[in-house]
Amino acid sequence: MRTSRLRVLAGVLLIAMLALGLLIQRRLVRQLSSENERLRQDIAQIRLDKDDSAVDTASASETAKLPDAKFNELLRLRGKVGLLRRETNRLSELLVNSQQHRGPEPGSADGDQAALPDDYPKTADAVREGHFRGMGAG
Repeated sequence: MRTSRLRVLAGVLLIAMLALGLLIQRRLVRQLSSENERLRQDIAQIRLDKDDSAVDTASASETAKLPDAKFNELLRLRGKVGLLRRETNRLSELLVNSQQHRGPEPGSADGDQAALPDDYPKTADAVREGHFRGMGAG
């Protein structure tokens, strides 16, 4: 009788161990499946980023294909454009400030337009246009 109880107990322990092993295996399969899905999403995102960077690299390589002389000329012209923009903005601000301190604008009913020459700029846009014309000529 004692041996039959030991056999039953051993059988129950064996079944419990098998069940525990199956539960652990099932849990691991779920974890690995979720990790696999996350990694697939990461790969898809990396591919998208790679495609986007390929477009950026293509535009950068077009600039790199320029001969040194043309590239240097491009940089010089970009610098000039930046300087001209800053100078134009500064001149516009000065014109607005001087008009505020001076009083009415020339050409208005209160101002004396006859005292100004015909080619004198009367607006901020005219000052910018004249400035760019002068820079283009020189």
